[in-house]
Formats: sequence, structure tokens, C-alpha cells
Amino acid sequence: MDVGSGSVGMALVLSDPNLPEPKILWSHRERMLIRDEDTINASKKLMATTILKAFLELGNDGLRALRQFDKGADVGKIFVSIAAPWSYTVVKTISLGQEKEFLVTKKLLEELINKAALEGEESANKDALTKKLSLAQIGTETISVSVNDYVTRDPLNNEAKKITLTQLTELVESSLLEALQSAAGKILPSAKLLPNTFMATYYSALDELKPDTSEICLVDITAEATELGIVRNNVLEHVTHVPFGSYTIARKIAAATTTLKEEALGYLRENSIDTLKALSESKREKLNAVVEEYESAISDLFKRTGDALSIPKTIFLHTDAATENFFQTQLKEAAKKTTGAEHKVHLVTSKYFKEPGNHDSAILLSAYVFHKELTRRS
Repeated sequence: MDVGSGSVGMALVLSDPNLPEPKILWSHRERMLIRDEDTINASKKLMATTILKAFLELGNDGLRALRQFDKGADVGKIFVSIAAPWSYTVVKTISLGQEKEFLVTKKLLEELINKAALEGEESANKDALTKKLSLAQIGTETISVSVNDYVTRDPLNNEAKKITLTQLTELVESSLLEALQSAAGKILPSAKLLPNTFMATYYSALDELKPDTSEICLVDITAEATELGIVRNNVLEHVTHVPFGSYTIARKIAAATTTLKEEALGYLRENSIDTLKALSESKREKLNAVVEEYESAISDLFKRTGDALSIPKTIFLHTDAATENFFQTQLKEAAKKTTGAEHKVHLVTSKYFKEPGNHDSAILLSAYVFHKELTRRS
């Protein structure tokens, strides 16, 4: 299940350990209309309704497809990835160092993990992006431990002068989590709900697929948000987002050019060139002004890397297949505006997650993470 900022996707996934890829038996995406304005309270209610509608589709068409595949089959787990602005992925690094060597014990590791998770939750609650949200923690994961500056998978009982631990904490909007739990309880009462933030899912997938991820920037663009993750030395170190996505752009274009919002959204799609040519010069100028506003917002986002370094030269973009070429161009421009250098933008949707007849890359990505059992949270 994929909960975006403007839609909810559902799929029934067969995960056979003998197969390299998961098998999608059925899928459906419930989309929200582009609203005149995007307020948190209105969005919460609409998203809760969209979640319930998606579960009802699963209960009808989905389970019918499952019975046709295997009369005795049942759903055991509901893997959910939740995108910004409904989710907040916090990464905190804690270090302990002293001149005299000390022993790395289980108790010491637990203390560092708890401290990092607590600091992560505290920083999220203070963030301007989340002040209007009531956040619930859904999990934590230790994604890196180094002893004396060397990364290790088995730090216990080592003598050290310095230990550094990086902890990933996943938080989601509590009313949205309640809506998920309520709908799941009605349609699939015996299934276990496994909520995750989309950025954690995204990071896990690319880490498993093993492109060159030593220094990369992860970008996910949904209807109402653009989320950024910075990976350094193969470790996710910083995550942030801006409430500016494809619906936001369409809403601004519609207002500026006095066109329908759905028509304005069409300008972002790859087959929109002829439509853009038909616009008057005045309307094209207004449209370009909205696009430049988005580029500036993303450029500002790129400056918030969490450290003194600029964003990595390699960017991985995940978004709808129909708009990825548009956003690839905008990301390149925004990155160049930020650093003065050229950046390479890889299209995750086209490159990694393709299945005949299914172009819902968010579902395919989440299905891959579920299949590979990449969630390792405590």
C-alpha cells in the first residue's frame, strides 16, 4: 500500500522467496481531486476518506482477484509506505569518544540508540513543517555503526576510543495512522499492518539494488510535496521536504492562466508540448513564472543538506511516470542554480521499477522492499 499526498495505491503482492521479483496479482489507485487550496485539516479528512475507499476496492475487486488466483489464499501482512507531508523521516547521529579505551557493550549501544531516537522525535516536533501535525512514532532502525571511524556490523565487545551510531526514526501523522488501522480492521482484520515512511522504503530499495549510492541525493515528488534525502558514504544522513508538488504546481498554473486545474496538470506531462504551443505568449510567461517558483523552492531545499557540503552530484528521482521528464528538467536547473555545477538525474521509475501493464512505480517499489524483507526496524 502506498499513501501519497494526493492518492492511495493498493496492490495484492505474491512474495515467493524462489523468485527474484514480487508478483503483482491486482492493483488499484484511488486519486484525490486537485483542490482549490491545500490545508492540513481538509487534507486529513479527505485522505482518511481516500484510504477507506481504497480498502473497499481491495475488499471487493482485490479479494475477488485473489480468490481467482488461489481459493485458499489470504492476506497476512499489509505493508504501507507513507509519503511526505504525512510522514517524517528523521536521521540522528550520536558519537561517544574519550582518550581511554572503553568496551562496546549491549547496554551502551541501547543507550545510544534510545538517545538518538529521542533526539530525532524532539527535532521533528520542533520543525516548522510538522508543527501542525500530531506525530506518532512507527519505528526506529540503526542504519550505521562505526568504531574508531570504521563501519562495522558487529560492534559488540570491541575496544574503542570512539563509537558513532546513526539512527533512523520514522514518524507519521497520528490521525492518518488511525484511519489506516480502522480501515484495515474492517476489511482485513487478521492481517498485520506494517507502516513505513516512503523515504525509508526508497532508501532501502536503492541500497538493495546497489547502484553507486556512496554519495547521492534521493528525491520523491508527489502531489503536494517534494521530499529530499541525502546519502553520504552509503548512509542516509538527512531528510527534509517542502510542501510543493505536482498538484501544487497545477493549482498555481490554473490560477495564473485561468485554466482548469486538471488541464494545468496536463502541462507537466510528457505529451504536453503541442498543448503548450497553443497557449498565448502571456499565458506561457505566467506558466514559466510558476515553474521558476518551483525551481527556487527546490533550490532552497537543496541548500538544507544537514551539513556544510553541497548536494551530491548524483540525484535519483522518483515520481509519476507521466511527469518524470518534466521534473527531471526542473531538478537539473534547481541543482545547477544551487551549486553552479551540472548534476546527473536518474529516473528511478523508468530505470528500476517497470512491469508490463503496471506503471505505478510507488507500488512496485514498495512491493520490492516487502518482497526482499528490507524492513529491519526494532
